[in-house]
Amino acid sequence: MPIGERFDISRDLNFFFMRLPDNEVVYPQRKVHELDECLVTAFHEPKLGKPMTAGGRTIVKGQFYGIAYYIWDEWFNVIRVYDRDMEFKGYYCDIMTPIQKSCTRLAATDLFLDVFVFPDGSWSVEDEDEFERAAAQGLMDESIKRHARDAVERLVGMVKSGEFPPRCVREHPKDPMLTLRALRVPPH
Repeated sequence: MPIGERFDISRDLNFFFMRLPDNEVVYPQRKVHELDECLVTAFHEPKLGKPMTAGGRTIVKGQFYGIAYYIWDEWFNVIRVYDRDMEFKGYYCDIMTPIQKSCTRLAATDLFLDVFVFPDGSWSVEDEDEFERAAAQGLMDESIKRHARDAVERLVGMVKSGEFPPRCVREHPKDPMLTLRALRVPPH
């Protein structure tokens, strides 16, 4: 199926995230919207292996909720990050290959770099050292490295110009809290 072609994705799906050189991580997600420009999913991460940090600050630890935006043909995604109390913490943008898709599966390869945008509009580029190490090890060709760096520049440019987050992130879902409450796991 060509990149960007619309198709019917099932309600429950898995996001297969390849971390080079050969570690695949599977993230179960729930479809929220399928739009011409992106797929919107929601998820609950019940146990984060280590705290999520950006710009030297701890963003979330333990568990978190997210609304993910897989923008067709882009070299990044955008995740609205919420802590366990569903307080909005910012936007986590994974730099990755464009999404490959089928009815129950999304797949992409992590390109190491990340951009985190805080609620106040400040931002931080993360994991540049991991990117440089992977590049030195030959895990990415020149074209992939260029696409990854271009994606970071594009995101940072959008933040600086006030065009971030992308339109599909601003407009969907209309009520993010309602979407997240549907995922909420009752306390044991």
